[in-house]
Amino acid sequence: MPFGLVPPKTGFRIRKEYRRLTKDERIRLHSAFNVLYQKGIIHRFGRLHASATRSIHRGASFLAWHRVFISDLEEELRKVDPTVSLAYWDYTMDNNMTLPSESVVWTPCFFGNGNGTVTNGPFRGWYGGRNLPIQRDYARDECDNGRLLNKMDILTVLSKCRLQDISAPPDEGRSNLESLHDNIHNWVGGDMGDLGLSAFDPLFYFHHAFVDYIWELFRRNQVLRCGVDPETDYPIDKLAADDRDGHRAFDRMYGYEHLRNIDGLSHIFIKKFYKYETVPQCPDCGSTYLYCDKRLQICVSRDRSACDIPPGRNTYVGSGFEGVEVGFTGRVDPGFLQFPKLHPFPNNHEGDRRHRDMSHEEAHAIQMRESGTRLYSDLKSPFSPVYSLQPGMFGSKGQGRPFQFHNGFGSFSQYDAMYSPLAWPYRRPFSQGLGNRFLPPNPVPFSGSVMSYPSVFSYNTGSLQFPQYSPNRPFVTSQKGYYN
Repeated sequence: MPFGLVPPKTGFRIRKEYRRLTKDERIRLHSAFNVLYQKGIIHRFGRLHASATRSIHRGASFLAWHRVFISDLEEELRKVDPTVSLAYWDYTMDNNMTLPSESVVWTPCFFGNGNGTVTNGPFRGWYGGRNLPIQRDYARDECDNGRLLNKMDILTVLSKCRLQDISAPPDEGRSNLESLHDNIHNWVGGDMGDLGLSAFDPLFYFHHAFVDYIWELFRRNQVLRCGVDPETDYPIDKLAADDRDGHRAFDRMYGYEHLRNIDGLSHIFIKKFYKYETVPQCPDCGSTYLYCDKRLQICVSRDRSACDIPPGRNTYVGSGFEGVEVGFTGRVDPGFLQFPKLHPFPNNHEGDRRHRDMSHEEAHAIQMRESGTRLYSDLKSPFSPVYSLQPGMFGSKGQGRPFQFHNGFGSFSQYDAMYSPLAWPYRRPFSQGLGNRFLPPNPVPFSGSVMSYPSVFSYNTGSLQFPQYSPNRPFVTSQKGYYN
């Protein structure tokens, strides 16, 4: 039977965060990728993605098509080694570093270098779509360089109920998952920043596995909170930018013509093909390449010094290909080969002004200045139920009954303890005339299904703010919420 209609021949698999793989799992996955490269299979996938560009981007088919595409690539990996699974790259953990460009993922232990020709790591010397060595140009400057996603970006996506709201047509809305995904392509830059070249870099598949993970969380939310059937929730209008063809529900899926676009919404993938291990969480984060930021109760990537491959060595001894030049065999100038982008990804959002040539002090200042906006104030009106409260649900004005923030998605156990909003550890008065009511003086992580404070909210109050981080930007608003 054609791919996607029946369970895969290589069996069910579990996708983990890249840094959660054991050393042996990483070596096996890297080796399988290199076998596909040597056989020309990676280039076959790269050419398919390049030729499909108009039918799979800027429209409703984006998520469905890429789910099939990366699952097909994963099946090829498992034909080489049935023990491997595709891993996902949770770049929110890199975004929480002072300088994301110093993450351990940009070492020979993982993706290899992120600046210039890829000359170290498991994918060193690979050729890309121009028949030239693959290039990267991450975190390159202060302007239009894309950015990595943060946890609020994901919560904003999860606040929606319909696929239409997060996929089509593309716009600059913060809930549009395709538009958000473009940021990572632009931030990595080089071949990844070009629609026609990106799928030749194996980093592409780790990125899209995380996009698919976010979409799967959204689909669970559709069932548990919204009462929407994800298998049938294909947009019926506003299907694509500039009315391009190929995005209707029953259009044949480009490159997989035995499927229709709506087939990418089938539950068969998550029931019969794969499932996701949850994102790493405190207190131990499950990896030596991650650590728990105890102040924020979030996992953060360690820097390059965490890589245990000695300087001057390209990959692990005993990996089976540490002495083999799998791609380009000549001397490679580590500098960047400047070529114009033929099919650049759109820049729909403000870039991250932390760039690779910046000092830690400069980057930290930007991080702290913008943390209120980046973490808490990016939701557009109407606000998400995640942080919204219902006027009048706390009893009579001034009664001071306890209230609780609910996460808006059901309990965290239902969502694999996904991302946790936090209460910041600052004793500040609430705005909007709340007088001497204060935030708790100590950190209060939102680690369960609810978070409670006694006597801090009144009947007719409009919003709660964090003036020390983001003056005049509401954190919660009186729109919708839950009281227990």
